[in-house]
Amino acid sequence: MLGDLKAAEGTIPTYDVGSMPFPGDFKIYLEGLSRFREGRKTVESDFFERSTVKVFLDKLKAGLTIPNYPQFRDMNEMFLEAFEGLVKVGETYVMESPRVKSGFAAIPEVQVLRKHGRELAELSGRDKVRLKVCITGPYTLINFFYEKDAEALLTLGRLLAEIVRENLFKDKFIEVSLLSVDEPLVGCLSEPGLNYGEPGREALIKALGAVCWEASSRGVETALHLHETGNDLFWEIENLDVVEGHVDDHIYRSEAAKRKAERAGKRFKVSIAVTDFDALLTEALKGKLKPGESAEQALGEIWSAIRRGNVNPEGFLEPVEVLEGRLKASLRFLGGLVAYAGPECGLKGFPTYFTALECLRRVVEASRRVKV
Repeated sequence: MLGDLKAAEGTIPTYDVGSMPFPGDFKIYLEGLSRFREGRKTVESDFFERSTVKVFLDKLKAGLTIPNYPQFRDMNEMFLEAFEGLVKVGETYVMESPRVKSGFAAIPEVQVLRKHGRELAELSGRDKVRLKVCITGPYTLINFFYEKDAEALLTLGRLLAEIVRENLFKDKFIEVSLLSVDEPLVGCLSEPGLNYGEPGREALIKALGAVCWEASSRGVETALHLHETGNDLFWEIENLDVVEGHVDDHIYRSEAAKRKAERAGKRFKVSIAVTDFDALLTEALKGKLKPGESAEQALGEIWSAIRRGNVNPEGFLEPVEVLEGRLKASLRFLGGLVAYAGPECGLKGFPTYFTALECLRRVVEASRRVKV
């Protein structure tokens, strides 16, 4: 599949991580999502469908090869609410007889896109729309549970595999081409349970492998989204195809990682755009602080000006040339191990919807400038 995409475009294919600022009334959107899940046709459910289709279409028009479904909900809560057989004690869940709630395995946003596949293909001018589905991984979710042992990880892996199974499809006009498991906490916490030889490490590898198998066995590529690649357990995950970290992660310039990827049969999604908007503002402020002014004060003033509409936030995005340079550098070092390019993380923290879209457009433009 990947080879066909490269041959067709002559460039590195692109995808986004998923989240976006919501361009409208989010309360109505959530109400509509509930009505849609119940199979009820209401004004709210129509708003939910139209909003989901519009944002996904905007991603397609931005040029992304495999856009993620529009993810406006909290990435943890949307999967935790799909489970029952749990007891909540304070802010922590305790497992009793955990299972997926009836009617909650299918992700509503994904089902909307499937329903409107023909419309999306026609409006975007594509013969077939390729869709990326992301789920929150078992290690990130287990941090909401009292039980943080190997058995709990395997249980969450089993439940998430069930959800994945219900959200993979291949229709005439639209198909799920990529499954991404988001594990932002792996490698970021000092968790002795993930050290070599620990039961937790082996359980997480098995849990992620089981989730990836649901996609791989159906011809869907798999990816693991990480914020930090310090814990390299991902090399051992069966049925995992693609690994991704943040911009400037050491994995993109490591000879050891390159050799391990070749041996494990895995490739990389190269993150070429910084998505921490405060980091972008901080970079823009370098050398520009007034006497006696702190960086925190300056950041606050810029955010206030953006919210008032006095400053265009798109001016703080990285230029296409910077993104292009990162991709070229990765290709020089990693060569054919580069499978995809994209932003490093979701864009929900961006100040406006249109700023997020502009970031995606620049990622696509950078990829198009680099021929392979």
